[in-house]
Amino acid sequence: MTSLFTENDLPRKSRKQARTVLMRRTDVIVLKELVFRTGYSSKQLRGICREYGIARQIRPNSPLEISWPAWLMLQHGDHEALELLREGRRDDPYLARYFREAGVPV
Repeated sequence: MTSLFTENDLPRKSRKQARTVLMRRTDVIVLKELVFRTGYSSKQLRGICREYGIARQIRPNSPLEISWPAWLMLQHGDHEALELLREGRRDDPYLARYFREAGVPV
């Protein structure tokens, strides 16, 4: 299987954790579903989500909730779109294609 990420995109312990993307309930996909869709292990996905701030976990042992639109942006290497989403600019036309692809309302 080919990697979705370049060497520079892979999580590194030395990198600072990114600000978390604010999510609506309709954006959320659970870890088990993302494992199924991507073929990555849950450990790999946890690290990626933590590194890029595209997931939340209310407390230990609660489910990890991942932003599906943010994952698609990351998967395509579109860090500009990810920053727009972090800023809360969901209505930006540049993000519309990701929300359509994810099947979630803006």
